[in-house]
Amino acid sequence: MNYFDRKEPSFGSEQDQNVSNHEPAPKAAAQPSSPAPKKYKRRKIKKHTLLYYWLNLIFFTVIGFSLLGIDFVLYASSGAGNVFSAFPMLRPDIMSSLVVIGSVTAVIYFCLSGFTIMLSLLTAGIMYMFSTAMFNQFANFSSATLTTGHSSSYIALSLALVTFALLFFSNKKVRFFFACAAGFAFGAVLMHQNYDKPKFNIIENPADATASDKGKKFINIMLPNAPAYGYIAGLEDSEAGKVYRDQLSSVMLGFYAKHGFKLFPNAYVSGRNPYINAADSLNLKVPENDLENLQTQVMKDSYWQFKNRSDFEAYLKNSLMLDDYKGKGYAISAYQSHGINLCRKNNQNNVYRCVTKITNPVTLDTPLYSVFDRSGVLLAQWLESSGWFEYLGETLYNRLKSFFNPDVTPIAGMSYKNLYAVDSLQTLDLVMKHIAEDRGDNAYFVFLDMPSDVFVYDDMCKLKSVSSWLPKNNQPWVGRNRVIEKRNAYFRQTMCLYGKLSQFMENLQKSGDLENSTIVIQGLSGMDDLLGDKDATLVKNFLNGQMATVAIHTPENRRFTINKSVCSVPDILNQQFNGEKCEEFKGISSSKTTKQSIRDRLNAVTYTNDAAQQAYQKYTDWLRMWHQNNFQSLANLPEKATGLPPEEIVIKHPDNGMQPLEERTLEAQPIMADEVKVAPEAKVESLAELSREPVSAEEAVSVNP
Repeated sequence: MNYFDRKEPSFGSEQDQNVSNHEPAPKAAAQPSSPAPKKYKRRKIKKHTLLYYWLNLIFFTVIGFSLLGIDFVLYASSGAGNVFSAFPMLRPDIMSSLVVIGSVTAVIYFCLSGFTIMLSLLTAGIMYMFSTAMFNQFANFSSATLTTGHSSSYIALSLALVTFALLFFSNKKVRFFFACAAGFAFGAVLMHQNYDKPKFNIIENPADATASDKGKKFINIMLPNAPAYGYIAGLEDSEAGKVYRDQLSSVMLGFYAKHGFKLFPNAYVSGRNPYINAADSLNLKVPENDLENLQTQVMKDSYWQFKNRSDFEAYLKNSLMLDDYKGKGYAISAYQSHGINLCRKNNQNNVYRCVTKITNPVTLDTPLYSVFDRSGVLLAQWLESSGWFEYLGETLYNRLKSFFNPDVTPIAGMSYKNLYAVDSLQTLDLVMKHIAEDRGDNAYFVFLDMPSDVFVYDDMCKLKSVSSWLPKNNQPWVGRNRVIEKRNAYFRQTMCLYGKLSQFMENLQKSGDLENSTIVIQGLSGMDDLLGDKDATLVKNFLNGQMATVAIHTPENRRFTINKSVCSVPDILNQQFNGEKCEEFKGISSSKTTKQSIRDRLNAVTYTNDAAQQAYQKYTDWLRMWHQNNFQSLANLPEKATGLPPEEIVIKHPDNGMQPLEERTLEAQPIMADEVKVAPEAKVESLAELSREPVSAEEAVSVNP
C-alpha cells in the first residue's frame, strides 16, 4: 500500500478504538506489489573540539613557516659571513628576520584557522611561492626551457596541487607527519649553514705562478659608471649641484696630476652595457658585432648557485690583452664581481688567480646600522630576489603613494638588487696585498663596483644611513625625480672612489712597486642617469651615457699629460700599448651635425695653468681630510672639512686600528715642482688632427708634479 493511501488512525473514544481494533480490515483490491521503501540512516555530524582546531593551526603554520624559512636561510647564507654569531645563537638580523616571517605567517594562518580548506589552499600557495623562489634564486640554468616554456611555473604548480591534496584529504596524523618533516628539514638546513663564508672566493693555480724576485706589474682597474673628466667639468649649473661638481672635478684632475697619469678627458665607450664594453677593452677594439668577443655556449660549474638572475652575464670568448701578458710570462690575476667572468676564456680557466667578490646579499657588519636596519635590508633583498613581486611593484607603489612618498621604498620605489658598492673598495686592499706578496711579472685585471648604481657612501667613504641611500635610477614606473640630489650623491661616492685610488697609489709608491707598474684606470660606462628624461637629445645621451674616464700611468712617462682626442676606450688602449693610431668617433653612427655638437660641448671645457694649479691644491686639501677621516684618531679631526660646503659636517668615527698614512710627503713637497705648462686650446680641426698622431707625438697638457 502506498504511503499516501494508507488510512489514518481514528482518535475517537476508547470504545471506538477497541471496536476498530477487533474489526477485520477490509480487503482491498489486488494491486501489484512494490518494493519496500529504503530506510536511510541520517549521518551523524561529528563536531570538532577546540583542541582539533589548535592542532590544525599548529601543523599548518609549522609547514608554511618551514618552507619560507628554508628559502630565507639559503638566501641569507649565500652572502659573506655566518648565519650564526656564536652557535647556537643566530646573527641578530637573521633571528629578527625569521621572527618577522614566523609572526606574519602565524597571524595569517590564525585568521583562517576555522577552515581546513583555506589552510590547505594557503599552504599550497606557500609551496608554489617556495618553488618559484628556488628557481628564481638558485637555478643556474634557464628554468623556463627545461621542456617547454615556463617549466618552472608548471613544476611549482604541480607541487602546490599535490600539497593541497595531501593536506586537505588527510587526517591529523598525516598532517602531524608533514609538520614534523618540514620542521626537521628547516632545522637541518639551518644547521648546515653554520660556517664562515669569506667576502672573496680565491682560487689559485700554483702551476702558473712565477718564482723569482719582484718584477713588472700591469694593473687594469675597470669601473662601471665612471664618468669622463670632460663630461663632469662641462656640466652646467642647471644639470648638477655646483659645489659637488666642482669638488669632484678638482679631485679627478688633481689625482691624475699628482700621480703623473696620461688623461683622456674625452674618451667614450661604444655602448651602455658595461660588461660588453669590458670585453671590447680587453680585446683592444670595438667589433662590428657587439657579442663577437663573448661566448654563446657556456659551461656552468654547477646547476644550482645563487646569483642575481636579472644581471647580464658575459663570458669571454676572446681576451687579447690577457693572452698577450700571459704570453710574455706574466702571472694573471682576475678580480671579478658580477656581470662578467674574467677568469675563463672559451669555458677554460685562463688565469693564475681567480678572485670573486660575494656581492649578494650584502652584509652590513658595522655598528652604524641597527638590527632593524640590517634586518630590513636583508628582508627586502630576499623578497625582491624571490620574484614574487615582479609584476606587483607598480601596484604596490601606487597604493603606498596615498600614505607617503615611496620613491626610496624597497621593491616599490627602488631596487635593492644592485647594492654592489658595499665593501667593493676592499677589493683594492686585496689587490695591494697580493702585489706585495707576488714575485715575478704579474698582471692584475680588476672589476671594481664603483661608483655603481646605488649611492651608499659619502665622499669620505663612510656608509650613509639606509634612509639616505639613493639609486641612480628608480624603478621604471616611478619616473625621473630628485635629479640634483641623486647626482650630488653620485659625485660624493665617486670622490670616495678617488680617495681609495689615492691610497692605493701611495701604497704602491711606499712599497717600491710603482716604479715598475703600468696602471690603467678605465670607465666601462658613463654616468648614464637619463632614464625617463623626455628632453634628452642625441648629444646629451652620448655625453651622459658613453663618456667614460680613461687614464694611463707608465714607468717610462711620469709626466701628467692630457690628450683631448674624442676616441673610444679600446682604441686608446690599442694606441697606447701597440702604437696604433686612434680614429675619432669610430663606431659612432651619428650625423656630422651631432658629432660637431659633441665637439663644441667638449671644447667648452678649458685646460689652463691656473685651473690645473687650483685643482691640485683643492685635491691636496681634500685628500688630507680624507686621510684624517679614515685613519686618524677622533681627537685630531676638525669640526668641518676643508673645501666642503659649510653645511656639511664631518662625521666622526672611532679609530679602526689602522696606522695613519704618512702625510709628510704631501706637506713637504711643493704643490707643483714646475709650473703647469698648458698648450693653447685646440680647435675642432686640430682635434681631428691630434687623433691621428700616435701617443709618442702627443702634445697636450703636460705637468711635472
